[in-house]
Amino acid sequence: MSVSKWKLSLLPRLPLIYLLLGLSTVFLFGGDRKYFYRHGHHNWVSSEHLTNAVNLSPDHNFLVFTRQIYSDGGSWYDAYNRFPPIAYALIKIATLPFGGLSTRIFVARILMLVFFAVTAVIVYWSLNRLTSNRWISLTATLVAFSSYYCMYYMDMISNEITIGLFGTILTFHAMIIYEQEGRYKQLVIKSCIAILLDWHVLSLLLAFITLSLARDALHIWNRRKKRGHLHQQNKGYDVWWQFKLLLKMGWRELVCSRYVLLASIVIMLTMGVLAYNLGQEYFALNAARISITELPSVKSLLGRTGLVPSLLGDLQVQGEAIKSFTWLPFLEQQLAQIGVMSIPLSFYRLLSNGDIWIQFSFYTGIVLATCIGGVGLLHHRMLTLALLVSGFLWAIPMRYNTIFHEYETVFYIGIPLVFVAILMLQIQKLFNNSPLPYLAILALFGFISSTYQASNIRQDEEEIRFHEAIVKDLEVIRQITKGENVHVPIEDSYSPHIEFVGVRHGLDYYLSGSGIVFNDTEPLIRMPRFIIKRERTEENYSLLTPDNRLVFLYDLEIP
Repeated sequence: MSVSKWKLSLLPRLPLIYLLLGLSTVFLFGGDRKYFYRHGHHNWVSSEHLTNAVNLSPDHNFLVFTRQIYSDGGSWYDAYNRFPPIAYALIKIATLPFGGLSTRIFVARILMLVFFAVTAVIVYWSLNRLTSNRWISLTATLVAFSSYYCMYYMDMISNEITIGLFGTILTFHAMIIYEQEGRYKQLVIKSCIAILLDWHVLSLLLAFITLSLARDALHIWNRRKKRGHLHQQNKGYDVWWQFKLLLKMGWRELVCSRYVLLASIVIMLTMGVLAYNLGQEYFALNAARISITELPSVKSLLGRTGLVPSLLGDLQVQGEAIKSFTWLPFLEQQLAQIGVMSIPLSFYRLLSNGDIWIQFSFYTGIVLATCIGGVGLLHHRMLTLALLVSGFLWAIPMRYNTIFHEYETVFYIGIPLVFVAILMLQIQKLFNNSPLPYLAILALFGFISSTYQASNIRQDEEEIRFHEAIVKDLEVIRQITKGENVHVPIEDSYSPHIEFVGVRHGLDYYLSGSGIVFNDTEPLIRMPRFIIKRERTEENYSLLTPDNRLVFLYDLEIP
């Protein structure tokens, strides 16, 4: 009897247990320290955002910046106040107890994996409310989170990806609870938390509020129509006249709705955070010499939306690459990336031969058609539509940024979630529940296989050893130069031989806390104590790091 009760209590929890089992492999395979060394934006963005997190401190009034430079008139900051600082604070708190640079990288990566796993669990709970079936929720969650983009970027240290996705999914879960149980306060609180973590949730909130107000307006229309307030004219409906009458009679009800109140709170909080960030940046960058429009964060915002051509110059876009900013190439790229996002990584690696753009653009058409045609199978169609379109509401306005950053594709995650859920509901409709557990187990194996394959998407062993050597060299240099003024000649600071990844962010991170001078112009303002070079032998300087392999520190004061 007790065994039967134990089975009855275990069976409803079995899908969640399978999900946690699958997510444990994220830490098992992703815990390898070499797993971090990858090509492209993965390393570049991680080192940049680690720099921002490490530099966040009361010593600089909690300004988010990548480096502090000594120049004529005092110190200068390379500010990076594009996003709310809370996510950087979380990374800072997690890494603060650890001194070694490689250890901090590892801890920050584990923090990202924790956010990734928690996000997957919240998605499972959300889909369970939408489908009323745990096995369907499990399958859709595993398939969506085993995609190439999720697997490749799940440990990228950034507030834009894993932490931003967590905030977006947390808000979506709050929306479902509100629609089902009417709990408005938790919707407001979770939306505010998400905004304080990242801006991507704004696209989901925009879709949710707009569709909710449209639904309420339609209800008012039907209610007035039944009561005889909307009349026929000329034996037909004058739509424009009825619309004006609707606004006249129902505008108070719409304006006083909870959705308008939520929108007002969201706008005020967003503007408040932006005002705080830009105000910090304005005063930190010497207000007497720079205008608001010249602030790095303002220029970045205008460049991301295409309102100013500065982005083209910054990225040195020339020749054929300029065509990527036109609408057709942009949409082709987004459709292909959605197609890749809708299948597990293991299948993507099998199908990625030939013209990938044509293959996955065609596949995306099938996915979107299935989602739109079957959206009525899920509870709360309005919420489902909001989840489907939220990715587009971010990518299209920010296309001058998203077209160069494929990691933004993870915010299309609503499309594979809805797609798989609809397919599973159709299977349930045809065959009842019998095949659903087997399909979920198949999805679990696909997730584990994708996680394992993702652990091999990295640079080759020689490059890994190269980067590890740089980390060790700079750990030694950082201990010696802490709090001192360090000079990095331009020819060295912009050389890939001295950097971890990217243009300069790796070096910024490793020397965070030192006064870094990147200007090679003579005479130097505030003469530095140390200089970093790539040469082991230097007649005029005293070598302080004879055991280093790739990057060397010299003392300028000792002949």
